[in-house]
Amino acid sequence: MADEVQLTGRSGKPWSLTSYVATTVKSNVMSLLPGGEADWPAFEVALRAAVLAKPAKDGKPGLADAIARNPESALVGIVKCAQIGLSLNPIHEHFDLVPRAGVVHGEVRAKGWQHLAMASGAIEFIIHDVVYKQEYNANVPFFDPITRMPNHVAAEFERDNWKDDDVIGAYCCVKLKGQDRLVSKALSRGQINKRRAMAQTDNVWKTWFKEMCIAKADKHAFKSPDIPKTPAMAEALRGDDEDDITAPALTPTRAPLLAAAPTPIHSSPPRKTGGQVMFDARSDEPLPTDEQHRQDLLRAIDTECVNQDISSDTLREMGVKLIALPDDTQDFDQALQSFSSGDLEKLLDHMIAKRNPT
Repeated sequence: MADEVQLTGRSGKPWSLTSYVATTVKSNVMSLLPGGEADWPAFEVALRAAVLAKPAKDGKPGLADAIARNPESALVGIVKCAQIGLSLNPIHEHFDLVPRAGVVHGEVRAKGWQHLAMASGAIEFIIHDVVYKQEYNANVPFFDPITRMPNHVAAEFERDNWKDDDVIGAYCCVKLKGQDRLVSKALSRGQINKRRAMAQTDNVWKTWFKEMCIAKADKHAFKSPDIPKTPAMAEALRGDDEDDITAPALTPTRAPLLAAAPTPIHSSPPRKTGGQVMFDARSDEPLPTDEQHRQDLLRAIDTECVNQDISSDTLREMGVKLIALPDDTQDFDQALQSFSSGDLEKLLDHMIAKRNPT
């Protein structure tokens, strides 16, 4: 994979991108893909395409060299892409690996946000665009007060003569199935500039300014509690927010290398509502009903134990983590330390009863 280019690692020694992908990337990414090992070849090809799409140019190092210099940060971005179910293939324009100041950053692109939003199955269509000052009428409400449809018609042919400085804002309108009123959000140029200032890399903004404005408007709309979200979408929004918070640190950093083998369980159990599916206002994650909650947990146990040949001791630990602990438990490891052996036996019995209801 791009080994025809002589790559040099951080230590100054020759570095193999093919070896990096076959070992480090594969061991961290494969279990995150929906089809596991079956999906890995396609993901690897997409990663190859992403690297080849950014060769060295005008004396500046390409993406392959940036990964060689800081493989840890690249791995974080690649894993982020896999976790939220997007493609690295530049043709799809879902996700971008952007090198800057010795660090490789993972960036969700506009079409990636659209893909994540449409995956909920509750969205009929999305309307979004930038607004230039030349095509804005300050005397007319931008969003219709009833339908929330934008009063905006893009002057397509005139736009070729206008500059990025003429953009005064961006908007995103989402049509939910079964609803006449759109969910509409807009960002002013000042709000866009704030987001640009927080970005980890500015060269994407310089190259794709209008697309980035739309992507930020999309994200602003998709964060609305009115928009249904899949777990992948909620994870993408949360991860993107974390990137924004840490963005000002532009000096080269070394992200911690992820574990060579992924752990079976990555998060606490979802909370239960006891009724219809709702969404947590704090995290925008879907809240399953009691039965959905139980089925999801049992499915997770079966998948992890059968497919990965997990021992009965690990099954005991997973059962405790998945079913027995209170729903608001945040740190499983800390909680386990407070359990006696007798408590663990009772919890295991409880788990078995859950798995085999009478």
